[in-house]
Amino acid sequence: MRRLVVPLLAMLLAAVAVAPPVAAAPSDTGQQQRAFVYRLTMAGYVAIGSWTTCTAPEPGDVCTDTVVYAFRTVTREGKWRDRAPVLKVEQYVYEVLAEEPGLRPLLEQFGRTESAAIGTQPRLDWLTASGTVRLSICTDFDEATPPACSGDVAVSVRWTGTAPATRLHDSWVSTDRTMLMREWGRGWERAAGAVATVDGVPLGASSDAVLLRLWQGEVRVYHQPGPPVR
Repeated sequence: MRRLVVPLLAMLLAAVAVAPPVAAAPSDTGQQQRAFVYRLTMAGYVAIGSWTTCTAPEPGDVCTDTVVYAFRTVTREGKWRDRAPVLKVEQYVYEVLAEEPGLRPLLEQFGRTESAAIGTQPRLDWLTASGTVRLSICTDFDEATPPACSGDVAVSVRWTGTAPATRLHDSWVSTDRTMLMREWGRGWERAAGAVATVDGVPLGASSDAVLLRLWQGEVRVYHQPGPPVR
């Protein structure tokens, strides 16, 4: 679980949907310097769980994999601050194939709400989350049938800690041609079991679940150095 906080922070950066400010012009006219663009911090409680309807998939099976995120955090970016409790759902439906590539996607849908009811306690013994999530981003790959997007769904999840909590202190750096991203987080994490329903229907067998209490997590984004400015 050591690297879990890294995709978590990156995902939150996208989830809050705040556009990074435009970078300031370099002060050194002879050489373009790495320019700071964006800083986002968060602290609080996070739970992540995944489920599948196919624990031993066979060719011809149609499977549904679901990932649920619950955030009860304080998120800051400059003077902006957000305390809204967030419940996010990602769902993937696919057919198992006997030949390569092995899977045929049928449906993908995603959604979130900032009006979730989320409860927990400091020892990470449990976390509960419920709310109505609008699966507003949907791609139906099966052109032979009518669109099967779900729309508004009632989501209910309970995570229960199953192992002792361990200290979390992790960092990561990623880069491409245009930017450099530094991410790090400190706090506690605890392996968990989780049960969930969508519109009262169980999501299937739990694949993975974790509880996090972040003292502080941070994402910083920089422009990469470019060619000299003449």
